[in-house]
Amino acid sequence: MKSRDPVEALNSRGGAARAADLARLGVGSAALQRAVAEGRVWKGNPGVYLLPGVDGALLHTVTWRSSLACVSAAKETGLWVWKAPSGTHLSSATTFECPEGIVMHRTKARHGYLVPDLVMLRQVMRCLPEPEALVIVESAVVKKRVTLAALRDDCRGRGSDVTRRIVRKVDPKAQSPAETLARDALLRAGYRVRSQVPVAGVGHVDLEVDGVLLVEIDGRTYHSDARDFEEDRRRGNAASLKRRFVMRIPARWVLEDPQAVVREVEAWFRGKRS
Repeated sequence: MKSRDPVEALNSRGGAARAADLARLGVGSAALQRAVAEGRVWKGNPGVYLLPGVDGALLHTVTWRSSLACVSAAKETGLWVWKAPSGTHLSSATTFECPEGIVMHRTKARHGYLVPDLVMLRQVMRCLPEPEALVIVESAVVKKRVTLAALRDDCRGRGSDVTRRIVRKVDPKAQSPAETLARDALLRAGYRVRSQVPVAGVGHVDLEVDGVLLVEIDGRTYHSDARDFEEDRRRGNAASLKRRFVMRIPARWVLEDPQAVVREVEAWFRGKRS
């Protein structure tokens, strides 16, 4: 029986596989060793073979017979991630000791390369500090990867206090990680906050604080063109005519320290009271 081409078999598995799995796909030992000698296939960790340039996360999942999980899965699939911890987060139904740099999450079921979204979000909420977890969970709702209803159903039962608290904070109207962090910091400081508030003649404003102050989280370090610059000034002038003050805060400030927005808002209210 003719051996299957190792490169073709590895491509069918995403670029990396264990020797035993390649054998089940019809790859003979001699063909595999020849492909390694020719440089068409690389030998990774013991018993693992991969195509040149394959993603390191995939290599980890194959080596440890696991799935990419938690914050690593969130990054891989394009969700918002703030302050991602170092190391690779994996998920497995089997318990074993992993080397430094690998964080293993235990699951009852086996999954493919990635854990399902709801499993990943549950891991995120139980593994990361609340602000970091909220950014990821909120982006999953904003990007329509999951619904709020599904999240609420998944957070029922004993031992789910933290996950329920995070899900209650999710706002589907959020438009950026910095906006999420700013809103969360202001809510923690005791302010009433609304997101994407429509203001006649101005348009939607990122945040409204205590029904008085409008806050825009500016994600640009500079205006991309004259039209943007003029539109920002028009919105500011329109708000002033309605006696509404618009505070503009660079997203970089918030991403470096969410309390920056709280300090700016507190200073504004102090000035207004005096």
